[in-house]
Amino acid sequence: MNEIIPISSLYVDEYVPDELYTLVRNNLVDQLDAHLYSLSNPVQYLTALSWHGDEKLSLLMVAALNGYDEIVRILLAHCQPQHQVELEGKVAISEGNFIGNMTAIQCACYRSHFTVAKTLIDIGRADVNRDNDKWLYYPLLIQASAENRLDIVRFLIENGYSDVNETQSNDSDRCTALIWAAVRGYTTIIEYLLEKGADVNYSCQSNDMLASTPITCAVLRGNINAVQLLCDAGADTSGEFTNGASLLMTAVKHNYLDVIDFLIKRSIATIDDLELTVCSLVDVNAPIEHLRKASKLFALAMEYRAFSQTPKVCIQPVVAYEYYQECQTSEELNSIKDDRDRMWIETLLIRE
Repeated sequence: MNEIIPISSLYVDEYVPDELYTLVRNNLVDQLDAHLYSLSNPVQYLTALSWHGDEKLSLLMVAALNGYDEIVRILLAHCQPQHQVELEGKVAISEGNFIGNMTAIQCACYRSHFTVAKTLIDIGRADVNRDNDKWLYYPLLIQASAENRLDIVRFLIENGYSDVNETQSNDSDRCTALIWAAVRGYTTIIEYLLEKGADVNYSCQSNDMLASTPITCAVLRGNINAVQLLCDAGADTSGEFTNGASLLMTAVKHNYLDVIDFLIKRSIATIDDLELTVCSLVDVNAPIEHLRKASKLFALAMEYRAFSQTPKVCIQPVVAYEYYQECQTSEELNSIKDDRDRMWIETLLIRE
């Protein structure tokens, strides 16, 4: 006699993923463990990704996002960790902010669940050097530095999971966490990384980057507080950008007055350097806005001379320059700021 199989039993597996998700989501430890033991092949559910709203998650990711350490341990016990920890899903980091190719360790760290993160690394052997769709080629340490997540940076460094110098981007640039902290101007992270021995004069390996060191990155973005921290830590201020520009040239180009002020007052650049650099803004075809910018910066140089009691040596009037002399006051500079020919002569006089 043929065995009669209830129709409902044919669809029993259909409900298993939702049942497991509910148990994980609600942190029902004992029930989850029992349910997994009852399944003939729990691995197929633990290595699957399922859509939950706009997120695509594994059960391990769900547990990691919620900080359920006991649940994480049960999931790892029922299926070899390597088959779970490297699954990549789509995760909501904040409202409306989704990142693809996120792993469970990234989920735990981004949500500040560091007990879970430690379990994933120590037991699950999760890889902290994996990237995601937002931060291609960037290990978790550099992601954290670029996102101003000091908590993640501390967790990785103080547990020995990442290294301030050896952990680098997996592209041709080979950026470090300090490079990105300098780019973003995150002074708290800069201070921490320097305290932990980050190389203040590290240089990225790619020639395609305009700024390849922490100090050039900070100057390029006008991050004055970062510039000060890096200089105090011994940054090489004689270094250049890959286009040959100095720190002062770049600060002048972008009109970073606070950076210019710092460079002059720290004697990293001189007043003469400032004046000569400003001259590069003016040529016979310079737009009016460049002339006005140059006029203001020349006036600033005058203020520095007055403050430091550094007199200006001017040449005697000559026919070549139509008997003009360098301006001696900000009022004189202001009067010529819209006169392209006169401003051009002013730069020639300064260069003498």
